[in-house]
Amino acid sequence: MAKVSITHRCGHESTENLTGKQSDRDRRKAWLEGGDCPACYTAKRNAEAAEAAEKIEAELGLPEITDGSEKQNSYARALRATMAKTIVSF
Repeated sequence: MAKVSITHRCGHESTENLTGKQSDRDRRKAWLEGGDCPACYTAKRNAEAAEAAEKIEAELGLPEITDGSEKQNSYARALRATMAKTIVSF
C-alpha cells in the first residue's frame, strides 16, 4: 500500500492509499487527478440537484419545503423532483 498525494482538477489536494501493481496505481492516480475532489464533487452534484428541483417546483407550482433541517429539506426536494419527473413522464 502506498500513500500518494493527489492534486485534483479543482486544485484541492488529498492523500489516497493506492494498492496493487505500479501500473494500476499510476492509472488510478491519473484518474483521480482528472476529477474533482470528493467535497467539490458532492457540492457540484448537490447544486445540480437543487437546480433541477427548483425548475420542477416552478413548473408544477409546488410549495416550498421548510419543516426540516437544511439537509432534510434538500433531500426532500430532490426526492420530490425525482418522483415528479417519473410521474410526468408517464
